[in-house]
Amino acid sequence: MLLYNCRHILLSAFNKFIFSIFSESKDYLVLTIHALKLGKGYVSFLQIHYTRIDASRKYLPSYEFNARLKVIDSTDWDINFSKGRIIFKEDTVKIEFSFDMVMLYLNYTWEKQTSNPLDVLGKINAHNNPVAWNSFDFESVVKGSFITPNTSAEFVNSQGNIDLVKSKKIQLGINGLLWSRLHDKEIDLAYSFILNKSRKSDSRLFLLHDNRVIQFSDIEYHIIKEKVSRRSSVKYPDNIVVTARNNEYQVWLICMTIRK
Repeated sequence: MLLYNCRHILLSAFNKFIFSIFSESKDYLVLTIHALKLGKGYVSFLQIHYTRIDASRKYLPSYEFNARLKVIDSTDWDINFSKGRIIFKEDTVKIEFSFDMVMLYLNYTWEKQTSNPLDVLGKINAHNNPVAWNSFDFESVVKGSFITPNTSAEFVNSQGNIDLVKSKKIQLGINGLLWSRLHDKEIDLAYSFILNKSRKSDSRLFLLHDNRVIQFSDIEYHIIKEKVSRRSSVKYPDNIVVTARNNEYQVWLICMTIRK
């Protein structure tokens, strides 16, 4: 049985959580959790993508883990899955998953928190778009561990962020989602392109610079190079040029996808 409180309904018909972590050694982990409402319950899918660098600062082959989950119940402050849970608190978000050979424990906190993560991620899209992207706070500190039979990682004071893409309906009417995040000593950046079938996109870009979060809505992307997935034979963009501008700033960057 699913239990809800009237103050917040975090889960919609379609939900895609993206937990990103970037360590001081430039290793990164992206945890993606889909939760789809089918009838009175939810079915969920989890994907872990972890990449680390060697002594020469080159990226090693990525580790990927995929699993199917089941949403057991969901309340205002937590989502319980068949193999783990996500716990929301006023100043912390905890992620715990444990399988036979893979374990993941993460703790997100914020030193300069100005809002509640549940309020930001669970907010309703004011523009009544079919699908919305909500992103919470760039200045998160992540601690935790990721353990597999062949690799492990400890996160002590890593940078991270939480994103949630959601819709009230399963039939989204979109062609795809382009999402990326950059963490650097001076600049943090995130963008999202939600592409619908009419070729119009709901796009936003956030830039954290000099302790200011600056939002861009006038952004474009151009595909430089495409690849074909070895798993599904689906063509996807490999190199993308993103440009954004507002009255104060102009952004130009080249992004490479991590999907293979």
